[in-house]
Amino acid sequence: MQSSDGIPAVTLAGTISHAPFGGPSGWQFWNQQTVSVGRDPKYRITRLQSSQAPAGAVAQDLTLTYNTANLVTVITDNTAALSESFCGIWGQIYLSRRVGCEFVNHCQSK
Repeated sequence: MQSSDGIPAVTLAGTISHAPFGGPSGWQFWNQQTVSVGRDPKYRITRLQSSQAPAGAVAQDLTLTYNTANLVTVITDNTAALSESFCGIWGQIYLSRRVGCEFVNHCQSK
């Protein structure tokens, strides 16, 4: 699935799809969840950021590791709270092209 501008949709856990700047309102994921970027090998997720509270929360950057199937495994940083499942009140997914320096920002608010 792609958006009208040709950027692949982001699929979380293979079930919840988000087109850039659109899609369902809100998303959630768990520690070490698998995330894929459509089927376009030119794009990869470079960063996930999420906040657990709507006001006064510090955004959490999550560490990403890749496998050969162009999937991303979400590994939390050293924030103990993120070892439990949580729902992002808001989140940002940053996509980057493998070739060149074009960055595409995906924002989804709950």
